[in-house]
Amino acid sequence: HAADLSNLCKQWHIHVQWSHAILAEFFSQGDLEARSGAASAGCRRELATGRTNQKKFIDAAVLPLYQLCWRAIPNLRQRCDGCLVQMQSNFKRWEELGY
Repeated sequence: HAADLSNLCKQWHIHVQWSHAILAEFFSQGDLEARSGAASAGCRRELATGRTNQKKFIDAAVLPLYQLCWRAIPNLRQRCDGCLVQMQSNFKRWEELGY
């Protein structure tokens, strides 16, 4: 599952592109769901919390996952440490942008 979340470990210019693509996908899903009567909160375009949610997602879900990965599989420590450093950098960048 950590590989599915690896966009958060990419350099900023790649991470932000993936983040925008994922938001577009979520909003499209929300548009379809809204037509059927109810859209998931994270997919509702009018709430527009996607960029803010990136920080929450990094902090609450992905950072802890990568920390657990290297504890469970010690051979991954160096790779996970690099991912953690980049995620923290991306988190700071979102903060600097006011999200």
